[in-house]
Amino acid sequence: MPNDNKNKTRIIMPKVLLITEGSLPLLELTEKLKPNNWDLITLDQKQNSRDIDLIQEADFLLSFSGKIHDEILLNAKNIRLIQLCSAGFDGINKKITSDMNIPIANNGGANSIPVAEFTMTLMLSTIRHIVDADNNTRQGLWDSKLQSKKSYELFGSTVGIIGAGKIGTRVIEMLQGFNTNILYTDIVTSTKAESLDAKKVSMEYLLKK
Repeated sequence: MPNDNKNKTRIIMPKVLLITEGSLPLLELTEKLKPNNWDLITLDQKQNSRDIDLIQEADFLLSFSGKIHDEILLNAKNIRLIQLCSAGFDGINKKITSDMNIPIANNGGANSIPVAEFTMTLMLSTIRHIVDADNNTRQGLWDSKLQSKKSYELFGSTVGIIGAGKIGTRVIEMLQGFNTNILYTDIVTSTKAESLDAKKVSMEYLLKK
């Protein structure tokens, strides 16, 4: 007979195993923000991946780095969900989780806005030679060679996007105010990119343009 009281306790207070690798600056914040009914346990997989009892008792696995060792997965007998705070699945053995019927969720797109903004910053900085101009100004120089470098305007330019995923489509959204001609290349057609008048082309064609 199953222990009903134990099962009810697991549902009311799930055991969440937070997988770390060494120091974790976000641990204090995680403790502060977690629901009161969470039993949050930290496991440093570099040192304690053989703590079998701790792993087997967990209901959920949470990983900030997105990396979970195979040994931990193989002993996660009661896990109902693995939540990765990374954007991809490359740090986890999906063959093992598939064989064990453990669902995995990632955090794709969480950093899409800051990365897209940084991309826009790099584009504008490059075509206007901002880094060179800043270095010269700090050194008290007036570089005539820099003045002769050809600068470009982003407005009205043709911009190529390699990969129209969450970050790529964010960049396309931000480019709307610059009246640009946007080309993108991807293994699949992006409905979002197409709705923003971006045109899917081959990599070869994109690089030529």
